[in-house]
Amino acid sequence: DEVNQDYKSQVTNLNNQVQNYQNAKSVVNNINNSDLDSAIRNAKSTPGVKLINDGTKTITATMDNYADKKAEIERSNKKQADDINAQLQQYKSALEEYKKKLTSDEIDPNEIKQLLILGNETSARMSWESLTNNGEFIPNTDKYIYHDDDGHLRGGVTATNIYFRAKSSADVQGNILKVTYDNLKNSSYNGQKITKIVQIYHDITKTPNDPEIPAILVWSNPFNGFWYWHSDAISVDYHLYLENGEELNIPSTGLDGKHSDAWITVGSLNSGSWRTEGAALESTGKAYEFNGSTVTIHNNNWLYSDNANEWYPGNPETFSASGNKNDSKIATIPMAWDTGLSNPYAYIGAGVFNIFGKGYSIRYTTDHANGKSTLETWANMSTSIVKSNSGIIPPEIHYNYTNVAL
Repeated sequence: DEVNQDYKSQVTNLNNQVQNYQNAKSVVNNINNSDLDSAIRNAKSTPGVKLINDGTKTITATMDNYADKKAEIERSNKKQADDINAQLQQYKSALEEYKKKLTSDEIDPNEIKQLLILGNETSARMSWESLTNNGEFIPNTDKYIYHDDDGHLRGGVTATNIYFRAKSSADVQGNILKVTYDNLKNSSYNGQKITKIVQIYHDITKTPNDPEIPAILVWSNPFNGFWYWHSDAISVDYHLYLENGEELNIPSTGLDGKHSDAWITVGSLNSGSWRTEGAALESTGKAYEFNGSTVTIHNNNWLYSDNANEWYPGNPETFSASGNKNDSKIATIPMAWDTGLSNPYAYIGAGVFNIFGKGYSIRYTTDHANGKSTLETWANMSTSIVKSNSGIIPPEIHYNYTNVAL
């Protein structure tokens, strides 16, 4: 009997230990992360914020201190949440003060929520076809491709790009050229892969007092845009296709409840040397200006600079196509603002289109003083967003979760 009693006692103790361990596991497996989860959601929904997950830590506890370890982790979670929310509140307050200075046509780049990515597609496959009888493809061996009127090599001509020229020195109405890019690797919308882009070039307006023939050079990488020669304007329709073959249809309202989550930046809109570059949205959407930019909205969705916005040593005074001198906004801006959208001063010559629906259309323009051509214009659009001139730096927020190992 004494042996049986001892055995029963051991079994009872063992069962109690197992139950206590299971209870402890249940406790440490149900750490309260709600405050931290909420703060992270807040950060994710705030445009411009960079959120960095530092991973999950694991601490070891014993049956004697697991409750204390759980409480310690929950205090740490609460502190992280409070710190994150404080940073976000400070950032949002600064943005609200800055936004009070903006007009209804201006938008702060930090406020833009961008889900459309049109990346650098070095592996793209390009195909093309003519859509007009008033044009022809020029072989890469043609002398006209390689030299401008003054004998200089034309930029961007390679065996993989295409060159299309009108047959006469006149406007070319209607659709002109269809270019298709597939095998895309670096483009997407809200995580959905964009695998094909179709571009329709149409309606060339020839420069009035230029006797030369209008022409287009299209790069084999859609990221690089195109050149147009001896022309005041040309339109391009862009159609984006998903992996399932369907054309992307962008909702009109996105995460902020006011705009879609698809934005197209038109940068490098130079104005000087008696010429002015512009871009107009011809499809659904709205154009916006950047505060501090010389580029403003005309005729609803046409972006260009009324005043000159470029200067360089030896030529400190230059003029727009309409004869206006340098814009006062560039008086304190480094001359090399036009080196790409990553330049902190790229906003000087840029604007942005908020687009939605199936496809979008942009008319690229170059106005020349007295209707005289300056030969060529490079045209491009991008989904990269310029840096704000607000001086407000979006916070970089780090966070981590912690588990307990018994």
